[in-house]
Amino acid sequence: MNNEHSPTKKAKRPRKDKGEEESPRKKLKGDDPKHHVENHVDKEPVVSDVTWTDEERKKLLSRMEAQLPAADSSMYKTSLAAVNWDSVKFDHYTSEQCRHEFSTILSNIRKFRTLSEIMADAVKWVDAPKKKTAHPDKPSKPMTSYIIFYAEKRAKLAKKYPDMKCTELAQKIADKFKQLPPEKKQKYIDKYERQKEEFQEKLKKFYELHPDQIPVEGHKKKLNPAGLTKPQPPFKLYCDERLKKHEQDENFDQKAFLVKCKAKWQNMSERKKFVWIKYTVEKENEYMAKMRAFQATNPEQCTLNDFKSVLLKEEKNIYDRACGKPVKPPNSAYQLFCSEHLKGCSDGSQKQKMKECSEKWKSMTSLHKSEFNDRLKKLQAEYESAYAEYLKSLPEDKRLAELEAHSSKIKKKVAKTNHKAETMCTALENFIQRSEKKPETSTAEMFANEPAVPPKTATEYFVKKYLSEKHGEPISKQQAKGAWQALSDKKRLKYEKELTLLKAKYIHDYEAFLKGMDKQQLEKFSELTQKRKQQKASSSEDSEDSEDSDDSEEEEEEEEEEGDEEGSKKSEEPPKVDDSTTSDSSSSSD
Repeated sequence: MNNEHSPTKKAKRPRKDKGEEESPRKKLKGDDPKHHVENHVDKEPVVSDVTWTDEERKKLLSRMEAQLPAADSSMYKTSLAAVNWDSVKFDHYTSEQCRHEFSTILSNIRKFRTLSEIMADAVKWVDAPKKKTAHPDKPSKPMTSYIIFYAEKRAKLAKKYPDMKCTELAQKIADKFKQLPPEKKQKYIDKYERQKEEFQEKLKKFYELHPDQIPVEGHKKKLNPAGLTKPQPPFKLYCDERLKKHEQDENFDQKAFLVKCKAKWQNMSERKKFVWIKYTVEKENEYMAKMRAFQATNPEQCTLNDFKSVLLKEEKNIYDRACGKPVKPPNSAYQLFCSEHLKGCSDGSQKQKMKECSEKWKSMTSLHKSEFNDRLKKLQAEYESAYAEYLKSLPEDKRLAELEAHSSKIKKKVAKTNHKAETMCTALENFIQRSEKKPETSTAEMFANEPAVPPKTATEYFVKKYLSEKHGEPISKQQAKGAWQALSDKKRLKYEKELTLLKAKYIHDYEAFLKGMDKQQLEKFSELTQKRKQQKASSSEDSEDSEDSDDSEEEEEEEEEEGDEEGSKKSEEPPKVDDSTTSDSSSSSD
């Protein structure tokens, strides 16, 4: 089907020839018809042979800023089209040259903004140091003997092994170059020497023609203001000392040697490592003393706060132990358990070992965990006394430095925990404010999932279970207690074990129950538990009062019986009528 007769597809617009005039575009706000075609940067750029300095570019940008409108809110192209380049030009530069240079600056920055915003970035680009590009006439460095060999053999080996990766291919060529006999290898070395001589001659001629391209000699590595270099780490000192023995070796493989050195350092004893660590510490102390002396005379140029020790954490601990500093115990009972458990583990990754530790810790009873807590408290007390003795043994300057370092660690830790606590509190408050108000429910419905409290003793547990099993028969608690007394020791132990398991389950369920509540529910639950305690206390007092009242009533009844017996004895005598007696008799009858 033809596109021309298709009702859904539109016919393509015929392409304009170069000679045809373009249709007039829509006039935008701020456009000047006189300067529109001439001033637009995107129109045919003028090729300029003039080289601009950074100072001249800054002057161009400052003159451009003077042309900006007071309230610049239109697109940068619109504002740029309205710029009068005759008023921008300065010194010996023409308006076209200024416009062309600004277009080159504009090509190096982001342009989807207003012209006022672009001007700030243009100033930054002019001030920023620019990467020097190599001169097109500068001769390239010669290839090394290995690169010459690699260029010759790569194509042949690539055809021979088409499925081989580039890295494997490069490794194969490198192995072949190492295995070359000296007379064949010399052929490639001679090629390199010839190319090197040619390169030196060409470079000499190039510097004669372009003296501005001669490199300025200077330090590649930036030194500190005092001109001192930091001391080397212990492992670097150890490697450098061993490398001196192989300086004269021709076919020496430094990479393989360093791998061996690393393995030896890791398996080295602390006593041997301490020799190199001690030397590094002495060099660091000398470095710091010189830096302090320099800082005293030049306080503005030097600060000691940026200095960091080259020693690793493990190396610092080795040095402290060798100097008599006591080892700090773990922070928690769980960490103490893990440190002991990991010593016995040899197989598996660290992640798997830690997982095993956590599972074993969770399965442990509270009694076993309390043993680790007691041991931890004992270790911490021993550490505190040993650390105090260690501080006494130090000289005054080192003691002050140790205390300052210790206090700074504590301050950082406290600040970190405080910041964490603040963020957690704010997050919790924000969550509470954002959350919708839930419909109020009764306390009975809210805490219906609360786990039941198990009996305190094995006797109570047996009685409760015994009564539930014999629910059809009329049995009292006294009979159930008698059944408990009749049990053997083996059966009693069985019920005690059941009760311990029930208590452990209750603790687990109770923790899950508390974790499932939000802040408001926890507050209500705490109020409910307090009310329960008060009710329990008042009920126990009432029961005591009732027992006391029962005892007093029994005593009154005994006194009345004694009075009746005495009255029966005295009934033979005639009673004396008196006002007091009548009133007493009436009250007694009442």
